[in-house]
Amino acid sequence: MSISGKYDEDSARRLRRVLGQFGETPHSLHRRYALDMQDSQRRLEDEVTFQNMTSTPSPSINCERAYHQCRQRFEQVHAAIVNALQPHMLSDKFLSVSNRWPRVTLKTILFQMTSGPWSNLTLEWKHTLILLATELLQLQRSRRLVLFSCTRKEDDFRKETHNQSQMPLHVALEHPDWLLIQVHFHIHGLSR
Repeated sequence: MSISGKYDEDSARRLRRVLGQFGETPHSLHRRYALDMQDSQRRLEDEVTFQNMTSTPSPSINCERAYHQCRQRFEQVHAAIVNALQPHMLSDKFLSVSNRWPRVTLKTILFQMTSGPWSNLTLEWKHTLILLATELLQLQRSRRLVLFSCTRKEDDFRKETHNQSQMPLHVALEHPDWLLIQVHFHIHGLSR
């Protein structure tokens, strides 16, 4: 897959904002369309980042920029989920103040993708959790690229840049545990 034409980051930012607003409408079809468009835009941005990384002589600078972009996207998705799970009603806020409200951590959020809780989630929450997991995988990948670039591990860097294993949405919806296995594997792979 290749990209032709000029990629404009300002236009991409405006499109992300419009898709975010479009995804907040009460119509489930609009929300699903917005999620699919956001997924498509994310894949385009990843492809642009990938092409920039592999076509320039100084990969460490581009890897760091890609890492920061991935980190920003992950933090936005994570913050939106945490915000949605925070207490909003007065009675819930009392529970929170008295330490009776559940802690919302990345681990507790990702746990929802296991087989038990997964079956009780709405399609919208499933899409959101898959987005979080894929953003986390992209963040982990960009971190590995920075690490390989800075430590001059050209073979590992080249292998990682050619590793574009993105799970299709329909497969992720049916088998969210595969995303969890990838996240877990990459977390432990980096700590070695």
